[in-house]
Amino acid sequence: MKVLVVGAAGRTGAHSLRMMLAAHQGPVLGMVRHPEQRDAVAAFGAEPVLCDLTADAPREGEIALEQAVAGVDAVVCAAGARDSRDAEAVDHLGTAR
Repeated sequence: MKVLVVGAAGRTGAHSLRMMLAAHQGPVLGMVRHPEQRDAVAAFGAEPVLCDLTADAPREGEIALEQAVAGVDAVVCAAGARDSRDAEAVDHLGTAR
C-alpha cells in the first residue's frame, strides 16, 4: 500500500511519517510545501513530494496536488497552518482540496 503524509515536515506529520515507515510495508511519501523541507523527509526514509496545498497551480519545481495523490492508496492529512494568517488557506481550503 502506498501512503502519502501531507504536512510531513510539521510535528504531527513527522511523527506520522516515522510511524508509517516503522510499521508500513510499502512506499511512504512525505508531502511538504517548502523545498528546504525535502531533506528532512528524505532523512526519515520517505520519498519527498513538493506540493503546496495553498497554491492554485504548481510553482517551479512543484507538482500539482492531483499528481501527488495519483496512485496513492491512503492519505494521512497532517497539514496545519503555523501562522493564523495562513489558517484559511491551509486548514480550510488546503484540506478541502
